[in-house]
Amino acid sequence: MNYKQEIILIKKKFMNLFCSSFPLNEIHDTLDYLKKNQLKIYSFNNIKDSYLKKNNKNIKPFVAVLKNSNVIGKHCVIVHKKNSIIRQGYDPLQSGFSPLIKYYYKIPKEKQINATLGVISNSDNYFHWMIEILPRFLLLNKFRNKIDYYALDTEKSFQKEAIEELNIPENKIVPLSKDTNINAKQTYMASRLMPSGKVNKTIITFLNDIFLKNKEKIEKYKKIYIMRGKCKNGRIVVNEKEVISFLKKYRFYPLKMDDFPVKKQAQIFYSAKYIIAPHGAALTNLVFANRNCKVLEIFSSKYINDCFKNICKVKKIKYERLVTKPRRNNIHINLNNLKNKINKW
Repeated sequence: MNYKQEIILIKKKFMNLFCSSFPLNEIHDTLDYLKKNQLKIYSFNNIKDSYLKKNNKNIKPFVAVLKNSNVIGKHCVIVHKKNSIIRQGYDPLQSGFSPLIKYYYKIPKEKQINATLGVISNSDNYFHWMIEILPRFLLLNKFRNKIDYYALDTEKSFQKEAIEELNIPENKIVPLSKDTNINAKQTYMASRLMPSGKVNKTIITFLNDIFLKNKEKIEKYKKIYIMRGKCKNGRIVVNEKEVISFLKKYRFYPLKMDDFPVKKQAQIFYSAKYIIAPHGAALTNLVFANRNCKVLEIFSSKYINDCFKNICKVKKIKYERLVTKPRRNNIHINLNNLKNKINKW
């Protein structure tokens, strides 16, 4: 299914499922809708290395101020004036439409609050939360004195840790869930800072300032192999025991990142001189890695993604990849190919 077909399907599903609750007219591109309705948009021209793509043009990140809006569901779908869905960002499937369709057959009961609400969108994926969602606080900080509450998800431990590190009091958090439907006096909606999968120095500095508090290097993490944690998308290393046994000869230490809080993950990656890992969200922690680090990312030829290569490029970290033959949705690592990569280091 292509982009246009997906949008048509989404529109039809929304119209069919939600017309009894909201007389929805249209799903709108955020910026077009905001300008057309002459709503307040604050652009951040001072963040030099940040941009979004719009019709092949670069535009600056922004915060939109909306009245008479509802924030709906765990993924923060925003409905303006009861009839217009505004998608945050520019990727329709990242805006929360599909999750909303999946979980709802009617809109949750509305809760009105006579207060202002800050919205940064949401994701329970570590990479998307750290790189695309959390840095939106850089934009909302300008309005901190005007925002009474924040619509936030604290279900995942990394989300809760981030919010605590940002010193957002618990009594200022409106928890997001599938039953969320908040109508606030005014909603401050932050865009992302970069297109999906991209990163810049501003985002990296922001995350380091929050999480990399301890820059004491730990010797046993000099060479690390990152195992896949709790996997939703497959990409499991099917011969991982064999791989770990092989890498121990080179003194690589095997780790699962979801065993640690984010601050500890940051210190581990900062300590590492050599990192080997199958593609997965744990490599988000490359934002904390030392510039002298060397990285080998392992893919199945069935799925290759440049998001962690992009982090290494910005940080000027030496990056290589090993592409293997797929085993369905999983990865089988050829030890001879792995040995050749390591020996080149």
